[in-house]
Amino acid sequence: MLLKPGRERSVLNRHPWIFSGAFQNIPVNLSDGEIIEVLDSKNNFLGYGHYCKDASLTCRMFYIGDRIVINDHFWLTRFKQAYEFRKQLGFAQSTQGYRLFYAEGDNLPGIICDVFGTHYTLQLKTQGAQNLKPLLVQFLSSLGLSEANTECSFVEDNLKFFVDAVQGQKTGYFLDQRDNRRLLGHYAKNKRVLDVFSYSGGFSLYALANQATQVTTLDISEDALKLCEKTVQANFDKPLNHELLCGDSFDYLRELAPGSFDLICLDPPAFSKNASTVQKACRGYKEINLQALKNIAPGGLLFTFSCSQHISKELFRQVIYAAAKDAGRFVRVIHELHQAPDHPVSIFHPEGEYLKGLVLAVQSL
Repeated sequence: MLLKPGRERSVLNRHPWIFSGAFQNIPVNLSDGEIIEVLDSKNNFLGYGHYCKDASLTCRMFYIGDRIVINDHFWLTRFKQAYEFRKQLGFAQSTQGYRLFYAEGDNLPGIICDVFGTHYTLQLKTQGAQNLKPLLVQFLSSLGLSEANTECSFVEDNLKFFVDAVQGQKTGYFLDQRDNRRLLGHYAKNKRVLDVFSYSGGFSLYALANQATQVTTLDISEDALKLCEKTVQANFDKPLNHELLCGDSFDYLRELAPGSFDLICLDPPAFSKNASTVQKACRGYKEINLQALKNIAPGGLLFTFSCSQHISKELFRQVIYAAAKDAGRFVRVIHELHQAPDHPVSIFHPEGEYLKGLVLAVQSL
């Protein structure tokens, strides 16, 4: 498919996304998921990509360079490279739960695969990725993995976690927060901890494992809290000062008594799914952070996150600044947080960096 004049610039810069307006014309007989050749306006070959029918993001490129043969060997080599990269980082040894394939971050657009013990979950976001499923299953089977079609479990830092691979959020567990859970555990000792938008309570588990004096786990999903309760019971023999609350996080934060908690974690779902909802999302982020900053105990720590791709790090920090200003507290940034390294970001595809977070030390003025 031919690009319009000047539209080859992003491809030459190795960005893998091409939108419909960049092409001179799109043949009507192309099948969804078909491998296409991408050419510049002068007919020079640029690379290969998967055609995405009826989508504004019309082509996801998986190879940029000279013509080569795209066959099973090509894809199996890509899969193996991603696996060897995780081994190099130590994930296959240090934890039973890690992201094996991260789409553009592994030159595998549309393919996401998480490993939980001896099981895996797949998210195949394009037809081109769907077409590769038999080969993916073959490769994953060669690693001794089977597809998770029910609840499974894995061990992370000597803690056992349960994964709802069918009905659960995301791929069943938020592996991207692994390093940030560890950091929260480091600070949790002797603190009263509130885990907001908790899902199955990953941050709560690390707080409990690191001798927090009190942990409150809050989520709107009863099923998520049941999974959290099961996880707590599997990891701790003695009764703990742990409370599960099912309810609206916005309402709870607004009604929170000042000084109730020394450490608050805000890890909401993506408030913005597209560019048109960014302003509304920012209002949501400001509200929850304002209430947390107003009501956290003096000397407290706030772990706050956004996983909205359309909210940049700079915009998120501006929102936190506005919340801190209105809260009337002295706030200092002590850590900048991001997704774990098994979610690598291609330098050519900054859109892959979606998770951003801050740890804030909060005092009275």
